[in-house]
Amino acid sequence: MEGEKTQFCMANIDGDKMKEGSYISHNEKVLSFHLHELAALHSISKLAGNAASIDVVVHAVVDRVFECLNPDVVLIFKREHDDLELLESKVSNDKFRHSETPIHRVGECMCGLAVKEKKPLYSLNINTDARCTWQECKEVGLVSFAALPLVIDNAVIGLLGVASATERDFTKENDFLEILAFSVAMQMHNAILYSSLRSKTKQLQSVNDKLHEEVVYRKSVEDTLQVLIQDLERKNIEIETFLYSVSHDLKNQMVTISNYLQIYQSICQGNCDDSKKILGRVVNAAGKLQQLLEDLFMVARKTRSLSHKQKIDCNLLVKDAVALVRDRIDKRNIELVIKGPFPFVKGDRQRLLDVFFNLLDNAIKFTENVIEARIEIGVRSDKSSHTFYIKDNGIGIASGYQDKIFGLFYKLDVDSEGTGLGLVIAKRIIELHQGNIDVASKGPGKGSEFFFTLPA
Repeated sequence: MEGEKTQFCMANIDGDKMKEGSYISHNEKVLSFHLHELAALHSISKLAGNAASIDVVVHAVVDRVFECLNPDVVLIFKREHDDLELLESKVSNDKFRHSETPIHRVGECMCGLAVKEKKPLYSLNINTDARCTWQECKEVGLVSFAALPLVIDNAVIGLLGVASATERDFTKENDFLEILAFSVAMQMHNAILYSSLRSKTKQLQSVNDKLHEEVVYRKSVEDTLQVLIQDLERKNIEIETFLYSVSHDLKNQMVTISNYLQIYQSICQGNCDDSKKILGRVVNAAGKLQQLLEDLFMVARKTRSLSHKQKIDCNLLVKDAVALVRDRIDKRNIELVIKGPFPFVKGDRQRLLDVFFNLLDNAIKFTENVIEARIEIGVRSDKSSHTFYIKDNGIGIASGYQDKIFGLFYKLDVDSEGTGLGLVIAKRIIELHQGNIDVASKGPGKGSEFFFTLPA
């Protein structure tokens, strides 16, 4: 009896040891399987650190999934609106490869339904599953299928499909498969962002290149324009020098002619009335021509360049300009209103005095037929400029002529004194001072206001 008990106890001990060994072996297999899964997830997650195109990433992901799950088919689709475009696939045997893979539609077949519903769908046997309408899978001999939508921020960007040629219950692996799908979605999303970034970078680089070309072109145009401007300025100086020289020479000749005509006129005095009339007209014409040449000479001399610029008290400048025409103002009893005080400006004093004189001369000239003539001198200033004005109640200027009166030899009244060059001189002098000059009038008989602006 004791021997039998001893054998029975030994048998129980051996049985317990066998069960314990089997349990440990099972746990080791499970642990090894999970470690394999973790290694696969880690391998996929490492792709995030490598900036690569979506094609490179998808190819690497398919390889990792295939190694991890050991299925017969792995598919990855990218969603484009309502279409599912197959990006990559891998098969365990070429017989499972589709000869042609049509584009799936969202909501159609098991893959499209998983995308539409934003949740994983599993089929133990696609041949008897009504959701599986894609005949190509059945025709190549696939049986079980897992359709895993790739979701980022509640938006489906694609789908991971895993298939087996034998029955395989993918629901038992759903936890891992969903984590795997999320990891794949992250890598695809990163790859899409990277591709988009590369595309935008290329576009930006292209725009930058075009901008650079435009800058280079504009710089070239500006350089060319500067050369042309310098050439034009040089030619203007040559023209002005020529005008100055011609005016000087003609003036001397006209003085000589005029003097001889006057001598001849005095010799013939009292001898012939017709000769006296003719000679009188010739002398008058010569005098006008001499005046014209003197004005041309003045234009050339006074508008070639500015002499030394200085700080000018415009109160004294206006006083000096008025002094030059005081006799004419008093003789005609013109009301002169001076609205000061006037500012200081920087410029050529003599040239600016010429401007004030010419504008005052104009105002006196064109109020000649006004019974109660009135001339006003004033200034309007702001932070950047001073606008001086000389206003009269004379004959005024029609709107159609206001843009012509600063032109060479233009005279508003052909019977008036002078050659019409006073305003030309004033305009050129103001432009040399980096200013501008203009006129305003409400029309004939309503007076005029000439005004010019100088930098503050």
